[in-house]
Amino acid sequence: MAGTKAAVDDLWWSSKPDPETGKKRKLRDHGKGSRWRVRWIDPYTGATRTETRDRKPDAEALAASITDALNRGRYVDPGAGKTRVSEYGETWLKGLMLRQSTIDQLERNWRNHVAPALGHLSIGAVHPDMIRSWVAEVRGKGLSASTVHNIYGGVVAPLFTQAVIDHVIGRTPCVGIKLPELSDRQYAIPTPSEVHALTSATDAPYQAAVQLAASCGLRQGEIFGLERSAIDLDRREVHVRQQVVQSTHGLYLGPPKTKLSRRTVELPAIAAELLGRHIREYLPEAIPIVDRTDPDKVVERNAVMLFPDGRGQLMRRSWWSEKFWVPAIVAAGLPTKTYGLHSLRHFFATVLIHAGAHVKNVQLALGHAKASVTLDTYLGYWPDEDVERSRSLIDAALGTALAPSTPDL
Repeated sequence: MAGTKAAVDDLWWSSKPDPETGKKRKLRDHGKGSRWRVRWIDPYTGATRTETRDRKPDAEALAASITDALNRGRYVDPGAGKTRVSEYGETWLKGLMLRQSTIDQLERNWRNHVAPALGHLSIGAVHPDMIRSWVAEVRGKGLSASTVHNIYGGVVAPLFTQAVIDHVIGRTPCVGIKLPELSDRQYAIPTPSEVHALTSATDAPYQAAVQLAASCGLRQGEIFGLERSAIDLDRREVHVRQQVVQSTHGLYLGPPKTKLSRRTVELPAIAAELLGRHIREYLPEAIPIVDRTDPDKVVERNAVMLFPDGRGQLMRRSWWSEKFWVPAIVAAGLPTKTYGLHSLRHFFATVLIHAGAHVKNVQLALGHAKASVTLDTYLGYWPDEDVERSRSLIDAALGTALAPSTPDL
């Protein structure tokens, strides 16, 4: 049998007549099970694959479909599509080569929102209308539009795309799916006076942490991942090389969020002053930490962290919020549900933007992977260009009247 053609075999009657009588000869399994077998060579494994049908027309139709797929390079094992979404999804998750914290988030979304709704289905039986129903279902449970986008874009669509790549299904059902519209996101941006109020209201050993968010735009994990060696007060620089990560591996130091998050940030005067005081008066003793900044070389070592949690451990987000941040917000007279430490990073970004900083400079200062991320996040905060200035630029380029045309000769 040619590798590009499926054959149909009769399992009840031999293709060769009885040598003595010359009549049709029954096979051993005559009358048992389906009569017609479709047989072909799997182009990816080289193994012989088979499917059976009760009726010859059905077998011939299947053989023609498989032959066409083989010749067009679109072959998908008919049996692979019978795999449950839950089974394929678990395998897909285990094969992801992403940051552990990202994998943890994807697994939570998978187990909480995708597997319960789609996991029992055969992956080849999932159609676009089922995905649309899933979107409506999770939206009806009160999930925000952005959360639905994150789950769909992070789990559902990539899972089925990988299934196509693995030749488990012929095409993804994630086509023509309309997700809930995202509203224009407006961040809570503290005023300078509110930044000062929050800094003053924070316990003294952590005031420098607040200023690192507001004056340098550092992420929360980056701030709590700073060691004493990351601060150069003479040059007024802070070197971001790692962050605190909380995942299924526990709490540890991991690499920054993106490649460009590994950066050197200038220290404004107020941040440098608070850091200098912090190092002189509040610098804690070294604590044992797990260092996973090099995924291939995990080590346990002692480190002088600038902002441990006071119990001799790396700072957890929940501990920071409960013990230090929420009390500071209350003491500053600000709403606790409006401001997070990340709001101070937004303050830093918008100060740069309104001062006329180029998007590339803002991107590098924030450690965003791409300038498009910066634009997507803060486009609405860039000041509108002066209309009259825009007109003047066009006038300067084109003039104020059409130049006289030269007739063709």
